[in-house]
Amino acid sequence: MKKKIGMIVGVLVGLFVLWFGYLFVTSYIENTKLLKEMNNVYELLDVEELDMDKINEHLNKTVTKGDYGKIEQAAKSYVRDFVTLTSTFTEWSQDESLVQVLTVENYQLDGPQFTKTNEYLKEKRDSLEEIEKEYKDLMTDTRKDSYIKDLGLDSVYVDIYNQDLMGDFEELRTDKELQNIFSDLTNILNVYDEAIGFLKGNASEWTIENDTLIFTNDHLLNEYNTIIDKIDNEK
Repeated sequence: MKKKIGMIVGVLVGLFVLWFGYLFVTSYIENTKLLKEMNNVYELLDVEELDMDKINEHLNKTVTKGDYGKIEQAAKSYVRDFVTLTSTFTEWSQDESLVQVLTVENYQLDGPQFTKTNEYLKEKRDSLEEIEKEYKDLMTDTRKDSYIKDLGLDSVYVDIYNQDLMGDFEELRTDKELQNIFSDLTNILNVYDEAIGFLKGNASEWTIENDTLIFTNDHLLNEYNTIIDKIDNEK
């Protein structure tokens, strides 16, 4: 009887060892797949011009299973929001209409009251503030943790998410230069507003001749140039 019990215990121990080994190997495989996949995603983000087709190809699939799959999807959701924000900001910064604001052509078309120009600048300022607000929120621990908040994950998966998957964003979260971009752009918009306000306030003191802005006196010309020079100081 004791011999039979010993055999049963031995079998159970063997099965336990096999099961534990299976779980260990499976976990190792899933973890390796996860890190490789997210590394591929981050490499696609580390370029000057994003290839949205390739990025979306990765973001729209899940290569791992179980809790690994949950943190993979969470990390990709975060990346998707980050990429969307980046695309919005890129579109904002590449708006050719912004470049045209302080041109003779715009002065002729919309001056001297600059009603459309002022409306446009307000829209640009409001949209920049929204982008900055979303960026700052995206960089908070609260926002980062929200993607895994209700997934019921064990601490080991939470650690993988925070340290291995989101670690690459830690540099962005503390990048003062990146944060200062919003301040610089706001200052540039301030200069645009100041220049347009100056022209509107001195509507009878300037004209356009041969595609050139002409003031009635050098004092006003110098004031205008001083305002415009502020833009170079912000670059």
